[in-house]
Amino acid sequence: MDEGVAEILLKEKIEFAFLALHGRLGEDGTIQGMLELMRIPYTGSGVLSSALAIHKIMAKKFFICEGIPTPRFAAIQRGEVKKDPSKTIPFPLPLVVKPAREGSTIGVSIVKEEKEWVPALEEAGRFDDEILVEEFVSGKEITVGILGDIPLPVIEIAPRAVFTITIPSIRREKPSMSFRRGSRGRSTSTLRKSALRPFECWVVPGVPAWI
Repeated sequence: MDEGVAEILLKEKIEFAFLALHGRLGEDGTIQGMLELMRIPYTGSGVLSSALAIHKIMAKKFFICEGIPTPRFAAIQRGEVKKDPSKTIPFPLPLVVKPAREGSTIGVSIVKEEKEWVPALEEAGRFDDEILVEEFVSGKEITVGILGDIPLPVIEIAPRAVFTITIPSIRREKPSMSFRRGSRGRSTSTLRKSALRPFECWVVPGVPAWI
């Protein structure tokens, strides 16, 4: 995101912001807070909801409190990795290691062998002070957008290649993706209801809605 975005918004006298940003600054409450200070209405979740949702460790704690299923996880500080590079692996392999507050696959590694553990922690630590480690769950990846309080049709994200990590230089292949509506297996109705539950966790009573 351009550092001069505030000046641009003022100069262009923007009346409404349609947000289509991803990752830090764009969906972590930063741009949302700036727009609220400028009294510019915008699409999407508000400041607190955005900040909580992008912080994967906090989000998972919320899910646990709300009884929403989520893979087992552990939180590791970057400083801990520097003091003890051989930090004990918390769960049986394979594991997923990722920065706590990044979007997409930035800093993400799938650890299948012990020799990949430390490099994966170091890679995630390049992007955040906090590192999320969670058990790997094999299966299909689906996404369900929420518009207002209505879950949209189920979209399955099907990679055409395997997400890999190589040692020692940590190289991630970025597979192309294909998208298709619907998903085989569980009914789409069940999936849509399941997707709505985490979304409802971020609705904060008494806070003005900008959605």
